[in-house]
Amino acid sequence: MTESAHRVGRALTSAIVYTMYRSVEISRHDTGLSERPVIIVANHSAGFPDPVLIMYAMDRRPRFLAKATLWSNAVVAKVFDFAGVIPINRAEDGNTDGNSDAFVACYEALRDREVISIFPEGQIHRGSRIGDIHTGTARIALGARASGAADIVIVPVGLYYQERASRRGRIYAKVGDLIDLDADIANYVEPGKASDDSNQEAVRLLTDDIAARLQDVTPDYSSKDEWRVLAAAAEVALRSHQYDPSISVSFGDREELARSLQKAPPQARTNVLDAAASYRNILAEEHITDVNVATFARVGGALPDHTVRSLGEMMALGPTATVGLAANIVPMVAVRLLSNNLRTNQLMKSTIQTLASPVLYAGAWSAWGAVLRNRGVRFGGTVAWLSGAIGGWALVLAAERSDAVRDGFGGWIRMGEHGPSTDARSAREALIDAVNAATSQRTTL
Repeated sequence: MTESAHRVGRALTSAIVYTMYRSVEISRHDTGLSERPVIIVANHSAGFPDPVLIMYAMDRRPRFLAKATLWSNAVVAKVFDFAGVIPINRAEDGNTDGNSDAFVACYEALRDREVISIFPEGQIHRGSRIGDIHTGTARIALGARASGAADIVIVPVGLYYQERASRRGRIYAKVGDLIDLDADIANYVEPGKASDDSNQEAVRLLTDDIAARLQDVTPDYSSKDEWRVLAAAAEVALRSHQYDPSISVSFGDREELARSLQKAPPQARTNVLDAAASYRNILAEEHITDVNVATFARVGGALPDHTVRSLGEMMALGPTATVGLAANIVPMVAVRLLSNNLRTNQLMKSTIQTLASPVLYAGAWSAWGAVLRNRGVRFGGTVAWLSGAIGGWALVLAAERSDAVRDGFGGWIRMGEHGPSTDARSAREALIDAVNAATSQRTTL
């Protein structure tokens, strides 16, 4: 792939990311890796969005490793070959024949000081903590170093999704502690021993280090329920520090605090879980949300600020959103029908929708352009594409503002002038106290 093609690819991934997700937060440090060969290792929990997000976040072109069975589709094979994707044969697919060619391609890329990206779990892992890490990354790194690649850096990246298979969720990406292979080689290779991938002990030690560093930056919970409850508790605590509690809490801050709560002493963590469960039950009984409770504490019985703002923004977006609906109704229905008729899991549905959507929407806009030109509309094609793209984006934003108005107005009506019950307020305070106690105990350990 040429540099210009890479820029086009980054533009496309940026468009996909901004369309699919409400926000993307990236926590990284200044590592000075612009000229060094890099191996990115990341958890693989969302399928197609994972490499899209990595490409979006990278200033350099990453070359991904993907299972060789994907090349059975001729169209996918051409796209992957154009993008420089390297096929790898997995043991779970039947055999590992031909992987020597894949390793050689990785060695050559690293000698050329390129970036390769690997999902070392080997498959999509939907659990609440990272899966088993395969030895392939360590073998590639050691083999490449032995073949003459200098200054190799292994970069662990944790990917967090608010809702992995839904659109307009939120994402958080965290870069962990790097492994400088040349500087750290003594940690894996004993003096006098081979320093290439034939040294099984070195491969094991490096794999264990990669796994530990990935675990430090990825979700690490005993269950999905624990993850969900601790994340909700973290969000309540963070919202209590905001001047306007109706504004969304940073997703990255929420996940960081939830991880901190998970690492708190067992009794402190249990206190948070119990307090969160109690508060959640009260909110469910009163049919309100924490945003409703927190907002009432700030503005009393007045209509919440965010609800008023959202209503104004929805009305302002209305005309453009109406144009967007007219321009996009056909591909919207087509995507929905495609999704409903796919007999596969939700993550695969999301992947297929993401890949098919650009084709369907572009086709619809082109068709509208042809209709407008035939009717004598000047610049009909341009009008159709701008109406589809800008109007479609306005439609998405208007729908989100509509949801905010519904939730805010509904909570305001249900609470009335007296606001949330005393039980709800007390439960919220108890939860915030439990979170503060848990984090302070972990800080003092």
